[in-house]
Amino acid sequence: MRPISLRSGLSSNVISSRHPAFAKIATKLDRAGQELGRIEGYLDSIKDSDRPANEWARGSALALGVHNIYNGIEDVMLNLANDIDGYVPTGMRARQARYGSSSVSQ
Repeated sequence: MRPISLRSGLSSNVISSRHPAFAKIATKLDRAGQELGRIEGYLDSIKDSDRPANEWARGSALALGVHNIYNGIEDVMLNLANDIDGYVPTGMRARQARYGSSSVSQ
């Protein structure tokens, strides 16, 4: 794994395996890391601003960034399930089966 440094001092690892299941997800993990970097950059840009931030715009920008990261990681998990297990749950109980959540009504 190759470490990636983010501005916050945190680091992320990119999988360097040649296994097909992991080769596909490296790009998706990179994109999630880039989105996190954009969120950090945005927060840095408004931190010392003399102008008060528009709360709706700030909330919308952050929500979109978190949404993009979540979707990217969810896509990685779906790819791994499909490539390794050969099965991805679908239908009404898909999230419950994938994540072990009891929030889906039975």
